[in-house]
Amino acid sequence: MEKEISYQLKRSRRAKRIRLTVHCDGRVVVTTPFGIEPSIVEKFFADKKDWVWKKVQFFKNVDRKVVRIFSDHTQFSWTNLIMVS
Repeated sequence: MEKEISYQLKRSRRAKRIRLTVHCDGRVVVTTPFGIEPSIVEKFFADKKDWVWKKVQFFKNVDRKVVRIFSDHTQFSWTNLIMVS
């Protein structure tokens, strides 16, 4: 069975290389510099598809409980990003 993963493509003037981000809510974003051909982006994403699928599944199974409570009673939830640069 083919795994269908959609992603948002962002073009950035500040980007120097292709970046793939999987957010904890399941969103997948590919950020590229201007001038990168769509075929290169598609090949890059296809090469990383298994890794992306594992990370999306990981975030679906994460218990969204408080990870840390600091002495000033500030609470931080699981909202980290997984990034590849």
